Amino acid sequence: MQRFMVLGVAGVMLAGNVARAQLSVQIRCDRDTFLLHESIPIDVAIRNYSGRTVQLEDGDGAPWLGFHITDTAGSLVKKVGDSPPPQSALVPPGQTVMRTVDLFPLYDLRARGTYKVQAVVNAPNGRVISQPVRFTIVSGREIWSETVGLPSAGDAADEYRTYSLLVRRTDREELLYVSVKDEQHQLVYGLVPLGAFISMTQPEARADASGHLHVLYQMRPRAFGYAVVSPTGTLLDAAVYSDFMSKPQLVAVEGLVRVLGGEQTRPKNERVMSEKELAPPPPPAPKPKKKWWWPFGSQTTTAQPARP
Repeated sequence: MQRFMVLGVAGVMLAGNVARAQLSVQIRCDRDTFLLHESIPIDVAIRNYSGRTVQLEDGDGAPWLGFHITDTAGSLVKKVGDSPPPQSALVPPGQTVMRTVDLFPLYDLRARGTYKVQAVVNAPNGRVISQPVRFTIVSGREIWSETVGLPSAGDAADEYRTYSLLVRRTDREELLYVSVKDEQHQLVYGLVPLGAFISMTQPEARADASGHLHVLYQMRPRAFGYAVVSPTGTLLDAAVYSDFMSKPQLVAVEGLVRVLGGEQTRPKNERVMSEKELAPPPPPAPKPKKKWWWPFGSQTTTAQPARP
């Protein structure tokens, strides 16, 4: 009986060795620090070292691509959501297939700390696990927050959003984020990154009548970023202004919020042509050409009256 058990374990190990000989799996993060409730994209690279094409597809209710995530105590991070199943992948001989997966909506990564993640690929000849990659989740520094009511119709219940501006400091710069929450129902709609931010200046933030948040912040010397974020945590609009002629600022008029002053440098505003430019008057008629027998010069002689 023990002999059969040993042979069974050896068979599983052999299948794993065969799969590892065929495929190599590596993962990568663009950075190692993320804000709480921020997207955590992971790049997965699958390389085929065999001489035949390997097909990766779901089977027996198990996805061909998954992840194994643990915290600093070694406890397994549970899965909280189901992502759309990744499409089956064909990996030709000697080629590499890339996949990018956002871990935040799939796993319970809603607490500060350091985590270790490994990609798990269920190949036809066994399971392949990547080397671990570590990342840390931190809290941002809140510099502004406001709760606004959303427009409602009829007997619908009142709905509110709490917008916050958060700053995360890196080795070279500070980054600005917009957090969108429904504190009444303890929901987090998203954390929208806006980009580099000069913290010596205070950003402007105003909500319009539709509940959209408008943010104007200084991103570089003489350059200001402008962003519009929806109540569902979606970036609706983004632009860049300069203070060459005047300093841009946010103004609210009758529930509408817009940028006043400055010069929009990105995207470039296309000038609207006037009706006169679209339908210009016909050009003047050309002057008649001089004939070859015309007298030279522009002056003509006039006959003088005879003297008495």
